[in-house]
Amino acid sequence: MLIRSRIVFLCALVILSFSMAFAQKAKLREAKSFCNKLPPDYEQAKLAIDTAIVDDVTKSIAETWYYRGIIYSGFFTDVNLKSKCNSCLFTAYESFLTAEELDKKNEYLLEIESKLIPSVRQHIFEQAVGQFQSGEYDQALNTFEFILKKTPEEMAAIQNAAICAENAGNYPKAIIYYKSLIDKKNADNKTYVSLAKSMLHTNDTSGALGVLINGKKLFPDSADLILTEINIYLAMKRAEEALVAINDAIKKDASNVSLYLVKGSLNESLAKPADKDGNLLPAPKNQKELLALAKEAYGQGLTIDPNHFELNYNMGALIFNEATEMENAANAIANEAQFKLAKEKCKSVYLTAEPFLEKALAASPEDPGTLNSLKLLYFRINETDKYNAVKKKLDSLH
Repeated sequence: MLIRSRIVFLCALVILSFSMAFAQKAKLREAKSFCNKLPPDYEQAKLAIDTAIVDDVTKSIAETWYYRGIIYSGFFTDVNLKSKCNSCLFTAYESFLTAEELDKKNEYLLEIESKLIPSVRQHIFEQAVGQFQSGEYDQALNTFEFILKKTPEEMAAIQNAAICAENAGNYPKAIIYYKSLIDKKNADNKTYVSLAKSMLHTNDTSGALGVLINGKKLFPDSADLILTEINIYLAMKRAEEALVAINDAIKKDASNVSLYLVKGSLNESLAKPADKDGNLLPAPKNQKELLALAKEAYGQGLTIDPNHFELNYNMGALIFNEATEMENAANAIANEAQFKLAKEKCKSVYLTAEPFLEKALAASPEDPGTLNSLKLLYFRINETDKYNAVKKKLDSLH
């Protein structure tokens, strides 16, 4: 009797255990049923699968996570449900990865690796691109970083994460990702430019210059690298090094008018150095040569764009200042005949400045600086009618 009772008791335990397991798997079966309907009822399937993944029995079954991935990816692809689950793609992706880990019999492995994970990854990538195009740079960065957590060597994700971080103003992260591209030998000239600019935003000027120098070794014909280098030298007030870089840039892009403008301005600043308060310092010995180079640069730019405002203004101003210095020197001449001759030469130089300043005014008719310069010029060369017209225009602007 004792033995028989024990057998009955054990049978009861087996039945009870089977019943409990059957009940625990009910939510998984329910989720599968809703998922396999035509059309699928993903909302009800989600309710069931969310219960199944916290159950001690079903959470350790590959099938549970496989269906969770199917259901959550279904939410994203269903236009009526997509807005109800912002992180569905992330959840689907992680679910398929968990299913892979638990799938000891390889029942789902082939489908997950060859179809499901690539499909979800593509949707995640497209979502990140959409966020970027909408100006949601922080969200796009988070999405690309999710991809990188799963596939840290994916070059497209690293590159896009860098661009998103830079646009979001997250320069430390942008630096990390741009450096990663360079370390992995997957960088172009724009990568070096973007890294340098990001470093400038963190006040690492010397580091930015180093990046550009390394970039130029690999991409010696890149105008973008040279222009960025020029801007850094200008910001650091290293005019002579900027000039070297500008001359290199002109060799690569001889039709870039801005290069001639900057080249002329730099030569002028070297010819007439000033302290931090704007007070003129002693003129360098090669001042005339530097001013001639400035005039030459402005002239080269004007052959490309004859109506360029700043080139015309700078050329006119340079010549006007040259005439003013000649006039100051003439005023010190005691001999009347020599004085008159010197004054005539001054006037001829003033007249040379006139067409440039007038073209600058034509390009920007209400620019106060140009109007004032012309007013002074017309006074110096006794152009009364033009003087009065410019004065009237200036008065109307006040």
